[in-house]
Amino acid sequence: APAAASSPPAARALDVAAATPLELAIARAEASGGADVLKTLHKILSNVAHHPTETKYQQLKLGNAAFQRKCLSKDGARAVLEAAGFSERDGALHITPSASAWVPLSEAERALSARLDALEAAAA
Repeated sequence: APAAASSPPAARALDVAAATPLELAIARAEASGGADVLKTLHKILSNVAHHPTETKYQQLKLGNAAFQRKCLSKDGARAVLEAAGFSERDGALHITPSASAWVPLSEAERALSARLDALEAAAA
């Protein structure tokens, strides 16, 4: 039998049964908002990871028009942020950097980075 051709990364089918909630959320966000929403989410998480003492990166106001347009209006985007450690409080999504918060934050940042790299490679 001939070997099955592998799908390019951008067209890969997600194994839903084996996927983590984070992977499913990223796939939903990508389907809803393309690479743009993934780039925005990655930037949000990178800012927290690279500037853990900067409080301005630890809060995302739900009423912010740009945040709503770029992220919250996209299916899966909020779930990605929640998987990374953000939770809702007082009309905003908050994250408190700590040793325990670092693992989900860094996993989500890496997963978004890997997906963006795969999309870039497929477009090249």
